[in-house]
Amino acid sequence: MFALSNINMSDSLLIVGFLETSTPNVVVATLVERLNASSMAIVQGPVSAKTSSVLTILGITVTTGGSTEFRRSNPPAILLAAPFFAAVTPGATIVKARGVFTAPTALNVNVTDGEAEIEE
Repeated sequence: MFALSNINMSDSLLIVGFLETSTPNVVVATLVERLNASSMAIVQGPVSAKTSSVLTILGITVTTGGSTEFRRSNPPAILLAAPFFAAVTPGATIVKARGVFTAPTALNVNVTDGEAEIEE
């Protein structure tokens, strides 16, 4: 067991929580678990905004591109970018994105093994 003071900047963490309804882009953590080190990160939550190649999830800008694998969970399928983004409705769709953090609020999924998946 560890305390929050034991968390280092380079630690890989699993954080489970819920969105704070009174403060935008604030997640209240209900579980924090240290994981084995990894350069990849996963962010999952409701999409609040989108363009033709960028999603905003929990206040994090998720950038996609030619190396991104687009999926949907039910029924399982691999999609092209255009149908993926057409199926995403801000405020309603949950997306799980896997990539590399390039800044505290920027996740790049246009990398090897990067993916964006609609959770249904």
